[in-house]
Amino acid sequence: MEYNAEFGILWTLLSWVFFMLVHVSWNIGIPASVRAKGTYHIWRYRNIATSWVHAIIAAVWAVLCFYRDPKLAEDLIEQWSPCSHLLICFSIGYFLHDAMDMIANRRKRETWELIGHHVVIFICFGLAMLTKRYVGYAVVALLAEVNSVFFALATNATNLGRQSTRSHLPAQQST
Repeated sequence: MEYNAEFGILWTLLSWVFFMLVHVSWNIGIPASVRAKGTYHIWRYRNIATSWVHAIIAAVWAVLCFYRDPKLAEDLIEQWSPCSHLLICFSIGYFLHDAMDMIANRRKRETWELIGHHVVIFICFGLAMLTKRYVGYAVVALLAEVNSVFFALATNATNLGRQSTRSHLPAQQST
């Protein structure tokens, strides 16, 4: 199978559709405590839950890319594999969904800052997808999704009204 630009664009579009479906699926079972807070909190819960799905998949996939192709870590510019190329396409689809979702549902200053961040990702990951150069750097960037798994869980736990886990750490407790 040839991993050319058209194939990458197709995978990106399939990923975008996948994340649209994931986002819509979170309508089922939104906790009453979130629903009671209104439409913004419902949207935020769904957005963060969708982000969590991307984070889990991308974090595992990024680690798998380096495990399956150790040479990727040796040459972050020229080395690539079908696994790493598809990960980048998959993530572009997610960031496309997320940017469109924020534009459609949020009108705050930080939204435009995040959209600017997404534009930079589109440019960097898009060049890696189309040229198959700098793929290793894109995969390294996606290793940050390991942190996003836990960040999304903590954020939605806070949205549900649960106490932050940080308040239970000894350094955080008052004496």
